[in-house]
Amino acid sequence: MTSMTSSIPTASLVHRLVFGGIDTHKDINVAALLDRDGGLLGSASFPTTQAGYQRLQDWMGSAGTVARVGVEGTGSYGAGICRQLSTAGIEVVEVNRPDRSQRRRRGKSDALDAAAAAEAARIGHRSAIPKFPRRPGGSTAGITAGPGLSGEGPQQSLAADRSAAGDRARAAA
Repeated sequence: MTSMTSSIPTASLVHRLVFGGIDTHKDINVAALLDRDGGLLGSASFPTTQAGYQRLQDWMGSAGTVARVGVEGTGSYGAGICRQLSTAGIEVVEVNRPDRSQRRRRGKSDALDAAAAAEAARIGHRSAIPKFPRRPGGSTAGITAGPGLSGEGPQQSLAADRSAAGDRARAAA
């Protein structure tokens, strides 16, 4: 399922910092990598399975040292990949999707959205602490939050309410 839009140059990977971006979806995550100057190194798609999360992490790491990854939708479709990367010690930030005027100017594609997420992570723009839910049983291993933030709150409660409502609606159908 991996599809690269460009190959990743392998010269001097030991010292190269890279920044990742992920556009999340129900069945796939589209990832992009930028170098520290903002140059696009590549993009690829991965399934939203545990094996897919590991392949995505390995793909990013194959390009250099992953400094930070920007993820759209950390509280929903992106929760699994956020946990995977955080557990591996990679800094993950939530990024907002590009504003509509920007999307109209440059077009809409998952690879462009992933590259925009990587750019936001690279420059620290439109980012927040991820809202992905805790692991089953309440564990927060590998999850970092800022001062006074526990990883639970209105975002998690709302996400849980929406998820439960969706489950009930599907069961009734």
